[in-house]
Amino acid sequence: MRSSPNNPDKYHSIMTLEFLDGKVINHSIDGEEGTYERKDDNLVIQFENENESSEIEFTLKESDKEFSEYSAKIIDSDFQIKDPEQVSKYQQFYLDLPSSHVEIIEEK
Repeated sequence: MRSSPNNPDKYHSIMTLEFLDGKVINHSIDGEEGTYERKDDNLVIQFENENESSEIEFTLKESDKEFSEYSAKIIDSDFQIKDPEQVSKYQQFYLDLPSSHVEIIEEK
């Protein structure tokens, strides 16, 4: 997933996801494993460990860009931490999420 300039060479990756049966692997956060659910035109991605959880919900539409599969917007996100004294894997990633559109680009 990448933020949305019109030139694909100027995109920066915000996360690289690998979709498996009912699971998603986020290679951007130390290979963390989470879950995903597709609800109509929405995609919900969830990550959780013993100390924290993160959930990001995107609304999807077919992209009008030749190099992209979907155009998406983050419509909801949540981050919870039980003990802020513990090391967080998700907090900085959550804080760095863009509030604008992203393009979902399928790597082949």
